[in-house]
Amino acid sequence: MVGGVFEVAGWLFVNDILDRAAHAVARDNALQDPAATEEGLIKRAREVIWAEVGDSLDPNRLTIEIGAYDNPSAMLLGALSEGGYGRLGGDKGDMVVVRLRFEPQTPLRRMQQELLADDVAVRALAVARNERTAGL
Repeated sequence: MVGGVFEVAGWLFVNDILDRAAHAVARDNALQDPAATEEGLIKRAREVIWAEVGDSLDPNRLTIEIGAYDNPSAMLLGALSEGGYGRLGGDKGDMVVVRLRFEPQTPLRRMQQELLADDVAVRALAVARNERTAGL
């Protein structure tokens, strides 16, 4: 029973950290110039995550997705931005959606994966509008 209490507390802790990290990446991306490449975009996101939460998240178990949408309606429809920087963090005014997925490796989570074939990953989502003032 005590193990279950620790598992729930750990789950809430990871959930909070992941949520903070997702919002930090969204804020950073909304204020930065577009990345030169998709790899550069993810590298910058990892740097922001490290600055926000330190080494609380194992980067090998963290998946980062960043999508840009022309407006909230396009975001709801899943229609990615077709702008010049749509794949690199979005153009000025685009909606930026950051999705983080983290796979904790606690004993209970490993057991669930083995026995139930469940996806036990923790997920976080953050949305921000690009607010750059540069002439993009």
